[in-house]
Amino acid sequence: MGYCALFLKRLTGGLGLLLPMIVQAENPARLNKMLASYHKINWRQYTVKAVRHKVPEKFHGNDVILMPAENIYLLPVSNLLEMRAAWRKAGIFNPQAIVIANGVYDLAKLARLIDDPNVFKRIDAHTFISYRPIVVFPTASLVIRNQTLRLSLRHGTFLASFGRLFIVDSTVTSWDHKRGNPGPREKLPETQLLKTGVQFPRPYITIRAGGKIYAANSAFQGLGYKGKSSTFGMSMASQFDRKAAYISPLSGLKHSLHASALPTGWLIGNHFEDNFFGFYSRLASDAVIVGNAYHNNVIYNIDPHDDSRRLLIARNYVVNAGHAHGIIISRRVDDSVIGENLTLGNVGSGIMTDRSSFRTLITGNITMANHGNGIGLSESDYAIVQANTAAYNWGNGIFIRNSCNISLRDNAFIHNSKYGGEVATISLAYDKSRDLIADPYHLAAEGAFTANTFDNNYLAAAAAKGSPEVFMQKNRFINSAPRYFSGDLEPFTHQILQENQSAGFHFKGEHGC
Repeated sequence: MGYCALFLKRLTGGLGLLLPMIVQAENPARLNKMLASYHKINWRQYTVKAVRHKVPEKFHGNDVILMPAENIYLLPVSNLLEMRAAWRKAGIFNPQAIVIANGVYDLAKLARLIDDPNVFKRIDAHTFISYRPIVVFPTASLVIRNQTLRLSLRHGTFLASFGRLFIVDSTVTSWDHKRGNPGPREKLPETQLLKTGVQFPRPYITIRAGGKIYAANSAFQGLGYKGKSSTFGMSMASQFDRKAAYISPLSGLKHSLHASALPTGWLIGNHFEDNFFGFYSRLASDAVIVGNAYHNNVIYNIDPHDDSRRLLIARNYVVNAGHAHGIIISRRVDDSVIGENLTLGNVGSGIMTDRSSFRTLITGNITMANHGNGIGLSESDYAIVQANTAAYNWGNGIFIRNSCNISLRDNAFIHNSKYGGEVATISLAYDKSRDLIADPYHLAAEGAFTANTFDNNYLAAAAAKGSPEVFMQKNRFINSAPRYFSGDLEPFTHQILQENQSAGFHFKGEHGC
């Protein structure tokens, strides 16, 4: 089966050749419904105050035990193997984890039940340090409220939850007890940053299958490293792909996890700094990421990934991602909204969709001074890009690559260092690192520009390359002369300027959609 056929099968759910026309009509309708729903959101439900009301007030239970880490089959084996380096360095040869099996607990109750300062220690009335991993089972809840949880950097700690986790008005940080701070990160060459097995493991938080987190008005610092399974900082991640078949001695457990709800949660009004990723997800659903500050995280600030769906990423302050994009959704992240975020100074693009992420609403964002594009859409069909401002970016205001059915309305593309908007088809056959079976694409692209403003972009207002499809109507071109258009559009400059003000100009290239 060819790459385009695989892409069509992914888009239609494998139902055959009768579906493309249905999909063609259904996807824009779903996007318009998403847009209407977004404008009707009652933002009062997504406030710190609303999250505080969800926190349990009463604690109960005594089911807190120390369990050999290797016996906690809910955890990815790869994560435990990676932690061995930290455990051995700390002289821990039979590592145990704190398991919260049943009930509702806060950190003070946890300290009383464990009653061992070498495992879990109370520093003062509101500060605690854990020298062991903490695992919250599906029938338990952990509440961190008006408290600080330090996860020891030197003892191979992390916080994994399959139950409910509440972090409100609190701080969770890695902690180097010798230095009295979160601990410095290793200085690695750029080429080593995303390789597994290179970094010394750091503490992290992961919400697993069936788990749910409510975090508000809290700080998360110094978490995460490049491991094999969602060790990046704050993550919502299912371990097992629901579509896969499993035959192993643990197949019953795996199928139990397979049947669990996807991880989810609300992150409202938090501060994420110096984490490997600010946020990561895999096979998560219906997560709400609203009103947070993400800045100076090592690679990405916000990175929902593999098969996550129906995400709301809105009203966040997303600044200075150290090596890549501010907000990126990648690999089949569908039916999601990226709205009213401020993305500034990220080393990659401000906002990006990637690798077959379909039906995305990108609306009301301000994306400025990013080292890549303001907004980028790569191999991701069906998007509404509306009422955004992309200004002073080092690349394009918006870049559309191998993506079809992209509607651009009422945006402002101002003072970008390349083009205000670029639509291109580019063969990825040269990219030997890309698995074209897992990440298929079509050599086709389309951008429909309606009522946008193009102002003083350096190379030209708009460009088309690789013979894609472009529609232009009722756009404003300010300070764009003499070179309004570039690439495939340049020969049609006068025609575009004339027809743009009436019925619209339609360029249908060889690789249009």
